[in-house]
Amino acid sequence: MKIFLVLIQINFISTNVNSQITFYQEILNGEVSFIGTSSGDGNATITLPTNLADGTTPKKVFFICHGQKGNNYIPTFKKFKIDGNPFLLDTLNPSILLVGNNTIPSGDYNGHVTYIVDLTNYINVVNSSIEIEWIYDGFFPPNDCPGCHIAAPTLLIINENISLPKISISLILNNKNNDDIINLNIENLNQANFSFPIGLGIQTDRLGASIVDGYNFEINNQNAGSISTTDPDLYCIYSGAIGCFHYGNNVLIGLTGDTPDSLFSGTDPLIHNADGLIDMNSYLNNVVSPIDFEFSYNGGIA
Repeated sequence: MKIFLVLIQINFISTNVNSQITFYQEILNGEVSFIGTSSGDGNATITLPTNLADGTTPKKVFFICHGQKGNNYIPTFKKFKIDGNPFLLDTLNPSILLVGNNTIPSGDYNGHVTYIVDLTNYINVVNSSIEIEWIYDGFFPPNDCPGCHIAAPTLLIINENISLPKISISLILNNKNNDDIINLNIENLNQANFSFPIGLGIQTDRLGASIVDGYNFEINNQNAGSISTTDPDLYCIYSGAIGCFHYGNNVLIGLTGDTPDSLFSGTDPLIHNADGLIDMNSYLNNVVSPIDFEFSYNGGIA
């Protein structure tokens, strides 16, 4: 049970990729927030900062989540609330991405499913914080697929503001089968202004099958850090990391404990401080195309 991944490239990067899916991209004057929590098998209510002004009317709001799937079962049912407003995932016409598993089978595990929902018509106002209630599933999943939960609720919130500098936002989905080593070759990127940060935030869940394993990361064959623990929210020990951030006015700000430095981090399984956000400038040598992003399983119980 390895990694689920969503990449966000910001600040003048517009992405078309080979072997991945560029789900959404746009260049506009404004700001963006990417917030969520890696939940594993857990359920709870969490309040997340957006760094947006109270009363912001967003141009776009995307909701992203994913879960394990079994040989004979794909989870589709999930109730959740955003700022008290109830939603039922399978009634929202989500876009669905299914991938398989190339590693040694573990129980009924057979890859994962990603769901992306455009919630723009449902969320008219965003404030400086958002509450997400991730609700217990009751009778789901079935006994023959106990790990097939939908997890990692995450929001991508885009606010257009003509008084702010231009940014480019790309939402990229990993569509490769789960494996011990996964390489994403991201091509055809727009040139960037290297005077400002170029941010990369990841969305992961179930980084390993125990508290002692995780993933190493490389960008353009350079070490980009390791993550072997979970976000501070600690829904469960088998969750992962969300690289939460706000980007606006040419400034990249980490949220929920994430920091815009050059390394993914969090390697002590007893200290839940996973950091899934980096500034990529130092890896790019003033060239943004292509970007070779590799993540590899670093051992433990597979």
